[in-house]
Amino acid sequence: MEVPIMDLDNTNQLPNIYSNIKMINHQYIIIFVENSEQNGFRFILTDMVNEKYYVYEPRNCCGDYLLYTFSFMDYIPPVNNNDGYILIKTGKIEPHEKEMLWNNHNIERIVDALETFILYPQSKFIQDIILQKPYFDSYLVDCSLRNSSFDFYNFIDEQYYFYTKYKFDKNKTELIKINLHNLTKQDCYVLDGIVYPLLRDREGNFCVFQCLEEQENDKRKLKIVNHSVFKNEKHTVDIDISNDEQLLFAYNFSLVFENFISGFVLTASPKIDFINPKHYKIKIYSTKTKKPVYEFNTKHPVFLHCAYGLINDPLNPEEHLLLLF
Repeated sequence: MEVPIMDLDNTNQLPNIYSNIKMINHQYIIIFVENSEQNGFRFILTDMVNEKYYVYEPRNCCGDYLLYTFSFMDYIPPVNNNDGYILIKTGKIEPHEKEMLWNNHNIERIVDALETFILYPQSKFIQDIILQKPYFDSYLVDCSLRNSSFDFYNFIDEQYYFYTKYKFDKNKTELIKINLHNLTKQDCYVLDGIVYPLLRDREGNFCVFQCLEEQENDKRKLKIVNHSVFKNEKHTVDIDISNDEQLLFAYNFSLVFENFISGFVLTASPKIDFINPKHYKIKIYSTKTKKPVYEFNTKHPVFLHCAYGLINDPLNPEEHLLLLF
């Protein structure tokens, strides 16, 4: 069989929507594209060294049926001189959306309710796409039916990869550890409840991080709980706040978490209004003393993507800087 090789200059052969693109080494780029006009999709393996590319269009055979609800593609680089992996997730649905549909008994209506998780060895993927004989179902790691869902954080420890599986029917969250040498599941850590998201501290511990606002009599309290999964340790901090004070970056948990493990919590009062900006008081609390260590006023609304959290002052290691743009 002659391998279909296409001229890179003939761009008319490319569909008009690009869904995913990953560079896997100095020679190859993988592109997953969809054609909205023809409701088709394909993989394009681009050989930058030889200026060629190879196109594979799924034919609903050899496991191709798994790709018809393609969600995203990622690349896991080689670990300990092993081959890297092409991570493919199917099922165009987010965990929180699937949980809501499950709770409302509407999940049966969703076509994309089936999710699959594929880890295709890099060198084998390249070879199989060139030969037009990929076998996606051979590298199926896990699947989620209507009662569960996946989440991926790209947590890698040596030859191990971690991902989470939410089981809505059991109200459990599983942190699953895979050996990248043989794609076998090594361990499964079960947490009570559906936990979004799992975070990781600087020591590599997986953490369940929660921020709650509580009312006690006439006082408001900010309660922050950091639960280390492997150590089974909980660190709880209660901070008294005023009635109009709000946790800053409440919708960006990773930024709140990063500040927290540095020993700080940020609040703003009143609640930031992006339509009619006011003068805001920003407070930085110490998680040790639970008291403000610094506060300042600003008339500018604080956008999440423009705030870079607390960093050490290069001129004074004892001080921290909050960068706002």
